[in-house]
Amino acid sequence: VMFRAVMKVKDLDDEVCPPAGISVAYQGDEKGKLFAFRETAKDIMTITAMAVFETPELMDTDKEKRERLKQIFQDYPENVQHIMDRVTGSAIYENAVYDIQVLDEWSKGPVVLLGDAAHAMTPGMGQGANQGLEDACELAFDLGSFFSNSDNISVSDDAVKIPQLLQGFWSRRIERVKTIHAMSSNMTRQVNQS
Repeated sequence: VMFRAVMKVKDLDDEVCPPAGISVAYQGDEKGKLFAFRETAKDIMTITAMAVFETPELMDTDKEKRERLKQIFQDYPENVQHIMDRVTGSAIYENAVYDIQVLDEWSKGPVVLLGDAAHAMTPGMGQGANQGLEDACELAFDLGSFFSNSDNISVSDDAVKIPQLLQGFWSRRIERVKTIHAMSSNMTRQVNQS
């Protein structure tokens, strides 16, 4: 399970928050357990924490999320405890991390999948959203080129040409996405085994 939270730097003692641009991370002896924090925007600190569960169960209430986070990291250093004492449950977002394989096909007829719908990936490299944006840019470029060519605009031809365009789009993208997906899975696996 990955936990993310944001809080105001002013809510912390001065010595707890590292200088802007510096990330502090703690890894315990337990497999896959990590607590990291850094100032990500002026006066805003982002917390990222991970713990491995056989069957991830997400908490229903803000209070449960906060209590579980505090319990999981109760043996971590004093500055981690200081942060957890001050973060509110409503600021904590938790989600289960799964590795879902890249689909072999992203389109059927005039329908196409982009981003996580076609290739959800672990957060190991922080590339999930970026790959979705690359998909959108590539597809927008292809569609813009297609529709700017007046020879292509005909209702009868579109039924054939659009599916071909979509298939060509993801055919060009799939190897790059598979490579990044594999690298992200590997990175997440390494963190969880360390």
